[in-house]
Amino acid sequence: MVGGFVVLALLGSACSDDDDDSSSGSDSSQSDDSSNDSASTASRDDYINAFVDGAADSGMTTDESKCIAGALMDTVSLDVLREKVTPDEIRQGGGNISEFGLSEEEAGGLVDAMGECADLRGLFLSSGGQQSPEFVTCLNGLIDDTTFRQYVVALFTSTDGTLPPDLKTRLTDAYNTCTAQTGGATPTTAGGS
Repeated sequence: MVGGFVVLALLGSACSDDDDDSSSGSDSSQSDDSSNDSASTASRDDYINAFVDGAADSGMTTDESKCIAGALMDTVSLDVLREKVTPDEIRQGGGNISEFGLSEEEAGGLVDAMGECADLRGLFLSSGGQQSPEFVTCLNGLIDDTTFRQYVVALFTSTDGTLPPDLKTRLTDAYNTCTAQTGGATPTTAGGS
């Protein structure tokens, strides 16, 4: 299947594919204050800082991460976030946007808002740089904007991780075609590992 987020996993796991506590170069006091990690007292800024910290290795700039986190915070209420995930869990790659109970309309609005912050196609299709440039170029040529948007909306709304059959078929066909044309999704390294 086509790799995704980042983002989100950006965006699949709250805009992060990182599972360590590394900082994004932001003020380290943002992530070191353990009193802010209690979900019941966490503020909007605590969550935004956690998203930025968690997305440090996602390929996004700090400004892009803040913008995407702001878009998420504008869509998902602070109360829902507090109920589902702590800032600390987000920093460690926890939390999944699909757990927030977004409707398709809300998820579509979130995708549009996030798209104003960063190149979502680039982030999702490259899986944070985990795919070869040739493979990403091929996918970009085969997956149109409508299909891409449907894919991300489905990721954000599917509680069981499944995609609608027609969408899954289109994405699988594109993935298989690009794998055949480029020799695979994973970039090769010098020395052939």
